[in-house]
Amino acid sequence: MGGLTLTDQGRRGTLLSQVWEKLSDPKVFLRQVKRKASLTEDYWSESVRVWRYETGSFGDPETTRTGKQQTAESGGFLGRSAGVL
Repeated sequence: MGGLTLTDQGRRGTLLSQVWEKLSDPKVFLRQVKRKASLTEDYWSESVRVWRYETGSFGDPETTRTGKQQTAESGGFLGRSAGVL
């Protein structure tokens, strides 16, 4: 799983794919994205929009090893209805 961005009612939450190392359960991950968007963990509506994206690291091995790396992102829109996830 990559990162996830959720938007609704002018609110937006996103978590990077690296968060999967700590939150590997998809339901917990989604609840945390909702919390970052200042929504309740059980919130859902027909107007919710969700995107999944991938990140990658690039740079020389020393920079990557020390954690001082840059990331590139790509992804796409997943959908609007509760049946998407």
